[in-house]
Amino acid sequence: MQTGTIAVKTTAKCSRNTYLCTIASVFFILTLAFGVFSPKTAYAAGASINIQEINYDNSTITVKVNSGDTVVYFSDENMRTWEAIPTEIGSDRLVTLDISWISPTNKYVVTLKGDASTEVVKVTIPKQVTNFKASYNKVRGIVTFTNDYDRTIQWRKKDSYIWNTVNTDTFASQLEMLCTQGATVYLRLAPTNSYLVNGALTEGARPSKEISIVIPKKTAAPNIVINGSKFSIQADKNLAYRTVESDGTTSEWKNITTTTSLWLKDIAGSALYTNASTPQSEVTLQFRKNPTSTSQVSHISTVTVPVQEAPPSESDHGIEINYTSSTTFTLEVKAASETKPFEYTIVKPDNTLDYVTASWTSITSNEEITIKSDKAPVGSHVYVRKKSVPASGDVKFSLASKEIDITGSKGVQYPSPAQATTLETLITTAGVCNSENSAGNLTFTLYSPTKATVSSISFRDQYGNTKGTVSLKSSVSTNTASRFITDQYIITTKITSTENLDTLTETKLYAYITLSNNDVIESTIDSGVLLYIYPSSKVNNKDNKEYTSAFDRLYSSTEESDKSSFTFKIDLGTEKVPDTSAIGNFTAQDTEVKSIKYDGYTLAPNTDYQVVYGSYTNDNGKKIRTATVTVNVNKFETNSTITTKGKATPLLIALNNGEEMDNIVTIKLVDTATLLDTPIAWSIMEGSLKETETKTTINDDGSKTTETVETITYELKLKLHDSSYAVGISDVTWGGTSILRSASVSGGTATIYLSNAKINKLTSSSSTTNNLVITLSNGFVIKSGCKLTIINAGK
Repeated sequence: MQTGTIAVKTTAKCSRNTYLCTIASVFFILTLAFGVFSPKTAYAAGASINIQEINYDNSTITVKVNSGDTVVYFSDENMRTWEAIPTEIGSDRLVTLDISWISPTNKYVVTLKGDASTEVVKVTIPKQVTNFKASYNKVRGIVTFTNDYDRTIQWRKKDSYIWNTVNTDTFASQLEMLCTQGATVYLRLAPTNSYLVNGALTEGARPSKEISIVIPKKTAAPNIVINGSKFSIQADKNLAYRTVESDGTTSEWKNITTTTSLWLKDIAGSALYTNASTPQSEVTLQFRKNPTSTSQVSHISTVTVPVQEAPPSESDHGIEINYTSSTTFTLEVKAASETKPFEYTIVKPDNTLDYVTASWTSITSNEEITIKSDKAPVGSHVYVRKKSVPASGDVKFSLASKEIDITGSKGVQYPSPAQATTLETLITTAGVCNSENSAGNLTFTLYSPTKATVSSISFRDQYGNTKGTVSLKSSVSTNTASRFITDQYIITTKITSTENLDTLTETKLYAYITLSNNDVIESTIDSGVLLYIYPSSKVNNKDNKEYTSAFDRLYSSTEESDKSSFTFKIDLGTEKVPDTSAIGNFTAQDTEVKSIKYDGYTLAPNTDYQVVYGSYTNDNGKKIRTATVTVNVNKFETNSTITTKGKATPLLIALNNGEEMDNIVTIKLVDTATLLDTPIAWSIMEGSLKETETKTTINDDGSKTTETVETITYELKLKLHDSSYAVGISDVTWGGTSILRSASVSGGTATIYLSNAKINKLTSSSSTTNNLVITLSNGFVIKSGCKLTIINAGK
């Protein structure tokens, strides 16, 4: 057994052609025919023909005959039957015998003679080699031959009829052209022809049995992705990579035996930023899958590592951090957008930035990002860089830029929390500080190292018990006179309502202040904000049943029985007006009623109302100053400013201590009567109404009585506010002229009858419209609801 090995890179295909077998059959039949019908003539006893060549490529034997031979015969080893070779002998005396019909599985002896040269010549055709073998090693990329007997090896592609000699120098490159799509390659031992040399035939050999090998096609190129954030390429095992130089030359393939991350600093270091003076260049890498026992080497994937940008400039890109509290700061990148994203990472104290483990957070807008101390403790470093952008459309892939440490060498350094160094005392009276009375707001200021406002305040008693909260408004401004880091900002806060605390009078309340940045200022007896509330004034009518805080007035009534005024008493919260500079201090001014308003009208003191001041000692032994107020409603009820009727409307009582007593004392103005079926509109021609009519009455005895009576055409109805209220109709006028005939009141309804005779006396130069004015006996007047138009008779 003989073996041989030839290294290859690619594969080819071939197929066997059977058309020579058909030619052989035709020649065989012709041979039989000529053998039967051609004459056999002996030439010279003992003379023989000569075998010139056995051609195993063409499956022929070439015989040279003597000059006397006219026919050449052939037979097998037994020579029982001779057949003539079906051909004419030319001047060259050469005759060709087709031997393609001879089975290749065994050796075969052919005997030949001429018709004149009767000496038999024997030729042995060897059997075909059938144990020739070849195998293709996908991993090593080589072809191994077995039983080649040191013979020339030939190959062809499938569906090709051309055999090519395997040359160890060129076979690999020949097969490499076929590996893109894969191929089947046919192989054989090349035939060796026998030639007549020095009177003897050289040894020949048939072509071996054809065999085939399959060269698998290349697998798909590996998908290679550059991680532009971690600066790495994830590489699976069984890959190989190489570098492509700028001139197109490549390095040797480097195999990857385990799944790993290839770091750009190791394989593409020249693309990464080092410093401003170090040149950079993009790096092109090629990757492929190595062949395995079941697959061919893959196509090549090419990636280019772009040049990494320098760290972003803080000024050019608006990168800044601002400390907003003792535990928070904001990060802002003004240049950041969806198309130009940035990212940041936080490295805690005693750690260093590691691209492998770092977790980066995207910044895609210029909005401030709040970062707390639990995420970035003191001493942490905050790094910002441009984010890696994938290729898309016209946008090229880019690595994340080199990072910038925006926290400096010391890292994050939070300022101290805002602190109050003095105690500011706020003094008010219950009810004075409310959302509807801006004059009663309580204002205080704080100094802060950070830009923050007060978000909430709760007040506690001296034992630390929370008692309630207040409503507030707060603003912050830069302290232009700042001298220290602790007073860079001025926080101005207005307490707009102490409603939740107004019952906690004469108690020291300490503020627990929460800033918008979550810093807290806890007031003490020495610093912060102290709130002290004096008791409010209250209406106290329990000592006199005639006093009321809800008065119903029959509007504009002049009847003595209809009340026109009422009285109520106020227990004033403090005897004197408090001095807000210190708790327990009062001015010399007595607490008094300053003004009273009703429905937008300001009552005139001494006329519209009177106040009598007094005092009493309560059950606790405390002297209480009082104000007894009498309101004369009839003095101001008809003022044009007052428009509300039928609804209890509060008095607004203002005291000189800043209190405004609202929704405590009310007045309800009630109309005596209401005109029904409004609106009413009548049009009457001058003098057109019938004033009288004849009325006939049948008496009990059957006789008739005829009388003249007034004709009533128009009437009005009023609904009294109270069916038991006694009132009459005094008059009905049009333009100052009375047109009343009569009226009646029954069951809370008043019916008014107008006089036709009086209406006929009304005149107009063209057409005149006036409201009817209805006056009741108690002085109440209805001035609208019914219009009467008098039309000139001549028109």
